[in-house]
Amino acid sequence: MAAAKRGIGQEYWPDSLKRSLAHATEWKDKAQLATNLALYYFGLDRPLSDEYGRQAIEAAEMSRDRMLMITTYLNNGRRFEQGVGLKGNLEMAMDLFRRAEKIAKEEKLDEGLVYAEVTISELYRTMGDNAQAMAYSNQAVTTASDLDNDSAQVAAYASLGESYQARNEQLLAFRNYLKALDVAEQGKDDWLIRNASAYLAYFYNRIHEEDKAIDYELNTIIPIDRKLKHFFELRADYNTLAQIFARKGEYDIAISSYEHGIRLADSIHFDLVKIDSYFGMFDTYFKSGQYQKGMDYFRQHPVVSDYLRRAGMQYVIDGIYADAYTDMGRYDSAAYYFDREGPEVETKANSPARADFYDEIGEFYKKRQLWDKAIGYYQKEEAIGKAMGDLHVLEHADENLDTLYLRSNDFTKAYAYHTQHVQYSDSLRELSKATELLKLEVGNDNRRRERLSREEAQEKERRHNVQYMGFTVGLVALFIALVMMGWLAVPTSVIRGLGFLSFIFLFEFIILLTDKQIGELTHDEPWKVLLIKIALAAVLLPLHHWSEHKVIHYLSSRKKFKGARRIQEEAVASN
Repeated sequence: MAAAKRGIGQEYWPDSLKRSLAHATEWKDKAQLATNLALYYFGLDRPLSDEYGRQAIEAAEMSRDRMLMITTYLNNGRRFEQGVGLKGNLEMAMDLFRRAEKIAKEEKLDEGLVYAEVTISELYRTMGDNAQAMAYSNQAVTTASDLDNDSAQVAAYASLGESYQARNEQLLAFRNYLKALDVAEQGKDDWLIRNASAYLAYFYNRIHEEDKAIDYELNTIIPIDRKLKHFFELRADYNTLAQIFARKGEYDIAISSYEHGIRLADSIHFDLVKIDSYFGMFDTYFKSGQYQKGMDYFRQHPVVSDYLRRAGMQYVIDGIYADAYTDMGRYDSAAYYFDREGPEVETKANSPARADFYDEIGEFYKKRQLWDKAIGYYQKEEAIGKAMGDLHVLEHADENLDTLYLRSNDFTKAYAYHTQHVQYSDSLRELSKATELLKLEVGNDNRRRERLSREEAQEKERRHNVQYMGFTVGLVALFIALVMMGWLAVPTSVIRGLGFLSFIFLFEFIILLTDKQIGELTHDEPWKVLLIKIALAAVLLPLHHWSEHKVIHYLSSRKKFKGARRIQEEAVASN
């Protein structure tokens, strides 16, 4: 029975999409459903994923809807980004992104062009080409600035922020993320506010301000996803939260957050998305030194290894076992998995993945005191670090080479690598200082933003108070005029007209004063606001009519009484 339930859970979502696709009659629906199936099957069944990708593009092309064609090419390209560790996938993604860009340019669809430029920029960042990424992000901002489209502007500013962050220009990145949030908040769009806040959480996590990142996750991102019932995103939110807590070293909270994400995946019957949570769980066990527990967890959830194997990334599985056995001191087992991992890494993995492999196997041979083999792998890591321009990789590789050559009694090379290691360490130290300065600048920017926000709120409150005072003075003046009319020689119809106006003003003013309190009390929930307004109207409307009738009747009667009395006095005087 348990196995049957697992099978139902695993196929629930794709089977639902397949049924919908079989009955779809609109090209748009066919394109979107086939795209989702292509994304789903990418790591499970690559030929089937490619077939659904082909169907999606065919449906979009048949529709002749240019925006649908653009989004379909972009989403189809994004599925290849799931396997960024494999050579060739990024090139296939770029080809599809270029097709979307071409359609947008030919048809002069600026909105579609913004999304294409943002997506291409993201891919260039993944490929390590930050100059091209920056160029496309700038183009996206230029294109979006002429559009009355909050979504496009948020995407463009966020993309520019990411490109600045990739170039380590953190303050400029922060300011562009803030621009994205400003656009979203002015548009009062919860989904855009959520996305812009996610970029700021990412930014704070990158500069080691984990608590601020957690604040954004718990105070903005997760509440909005709950409000909008976006459970797919909510599951990912808890994974992100877990990663931040793990980075802080709070491993128990990280594990708990991953477990929460897994329960959410169960609630939406989408087992495949649990892979990220499973992977995060045993990665957290490894980081916290619980190697055996991590290995046991990995074996108990074979869906992860099955997924990686189908995606052509067996070397990732072998790397997990090799690292774990190395850390546990079981070197013979580690050697077996490193020997299996190596050839696939060399032929399939991209540069960052190969650098990680060289570092891990170098550490393995260093622990076994096989200095020459360790030196060879750390030199390979250094070469990749130079090609990527990554100071962290270079500093780490040269530190190990310094130690290894010293142990090999090659003091000349040890000194040379020591000198380089010191240079890279100094550069990183300068970057660390720059990060600390950045934190101060970001803090100043935040304080300035908060001060401007307070000043704007105070100015708004002052302006509103002046208006309320004006309304009060006007209301008092109207009622004084109304009372005086009871003493003056004016027609009764004028008294009635002014009375009607005065009481309308009075009761609408009362409603205006209660609006803010009603909004705060109900959190602007429409049905609650409506019920309170109905109850308020049920009380105020009869009171309005009754008080208006009584006052006007009194003033009119007084006027008639004064008129009759004056006539009587005149008659007595004439006699």
